[in-house]
Amino acid sequence: MNKNNNENQRIDLMKNGPVKKTLITLAVPSMIGMVASALYNLVDTIFVGMLHDTNSMAAVSVSFPFFVILMALGLLIGVGAASCVGRLLGAQKYDEANRAGGISILLSILFSVGIMIIGFIFMDGIMKMMGASNKVLPYAKSYSNWLLIGALFTISNLVLNNLLRTEGASKMSMNTIIVGAIANIILDPIFMWGLNLGLAGAAIATAISQAISTVLMAVFYIRKKSQVKLNLTTIFKPTSNDGEIVKQIFSVGIPVFISQFLAAVAFTILNSAASVFGAAALAAMGIVNKIYTIVTQMVGGFNNAFLPFASFNVGANRYDRVKESVNFSLLVTCGYSIFIAVIMNVFPEFFIKLFSSDPEVISLGVNALRMQTYLVIAFAFIMIMTSTFQAMKETRKAGVLSFARQGLLLIPLTFILPRIFANSIPTILTKLGSYEMASGLYGVMLAQPLADLLTALLCGIFCIHTFKTLNKLSKSSPEEKEVLQA
Repeated sequence: MNKNNNENQRIDLMKNGPVKKTLITLAVPSMIGMVASALYNLVDTIFVGMLHDTNSMAAVSVSFPFFVILMALGLLIGVGAASCVGRLLGAQKYDEANRAGGISILLSILFSVGIMIIGFIFMDGIMKMMGASNKVLPYAKSYSNWLLIGALFTISNLVLNNLLRTEGASKMSMNTIIVGAIANIILDPIFMWGLNLGLAGAAIATAISQAISTVLMAVFYIRKKSQVKLNLTTIFKPTSNDGEIVKQIFSVGIPVFISQFLAAVAFTILNSAASVFGAAALAAMGIVNKIYTIVTQMVGGFNNAFLPFASFNVGANRYDRVKESVNFSLLVTCGYSIFIAVIMNVFPEFFIKLFSSDPEVISLGVNALRMQTYLVIAFAFIMIMTSTFQAMKETRKAGVLSFARQGLLLIPLTFILPRIFANSIPTILTKLGSYEMASGLYGVMLAQPLADLLTALLCGIFCIHTFKTLNKLSKSSPEEKEVLQA
């Protein structure tokens, strides 16, 4: 009885709880969980920095796009399943929601096996493509091999977390991620120095920590404490509606995957550009990218609470709650973005020195961090509105924004801006010995904020029709809603 009451309370919170309070209740654990999740790679970077080996630090930077690709696969399935399951729960189609959750687990297994096979076969080529020099390559392979071995846990971790948040069990999601992050902090020094495994030890510790977190979430479902039922039947037994469920998962998840995958491509291009100037430049770029990832994870954490909430209420035809949640989410995430941009631009040296004591890395990293965080507010606006489009089944808009931000705009700008900067930025603005290196790499770092600004303008145009529809739906009768949704 208590179990059923907890399930009903979570569902009632999504459908009838005060919108702002409910979003905060769901978002705080989600944000903590997202930051803790990002700390896996960040903690590795900090401990690897203690090795005082620039090649090892460069190897972690080279491997970062690989880690992003694993996350992209997890988010493809997880975000897509969360939106699908949320709508089905809101519509009280519980059997279909269970099967959607089961399919997401099956997809996690298939994707993990696939990426492991591809990764191990083409490891050398992938690492070189990501910017590894012959000197850095052995270090990068040592680290990335263990990332591959832990691929199933990396992907499943993200999927299960999204499913937990969808049904309002965000505290459980947060707790399991925090346990994993703490385990990583404990295991890193044990494997790196206690067992004398060095760089590989950091990756092994991460894989084990993610396994611990994933198993804890699996136990939650095995003990049947969840609204969504995951078991051998819901995972492996086919139903007549499987094709439609997979279509719904992919229609929402693919834009997220595109965004993450293109981010990995952009990181790869950045690494390749930096590697021309040596391991120190490559290490600096990796540090800035990781700090930026942590900064944006807070926005992502709030968004991960907003998307299932909005999807659930779309399924329940509560568009008044959807509208209020969009406005509140934009206010919170954009306000946070302004605050964090000020902090990062006032105290950049403090954050860079957490990872490196190399004067060359610090000098480059300080200026790059400032440039990278100028327009975090644009990122927040894009993310919340993309999720709004996904929740309302306007997946084409979400896909266009994802492709525009990280592909159509970012990748060309990564090539164009360094050339513009190299030809126009006076030497006096740089503190490094190589004017070409500093100005060129600063141009690369400005590519992301400029791409975000241009994408935000495009997003604003898309919003006009969506907000008009949302306003009408929030005030219309059930019969009028059917016409507007058609």
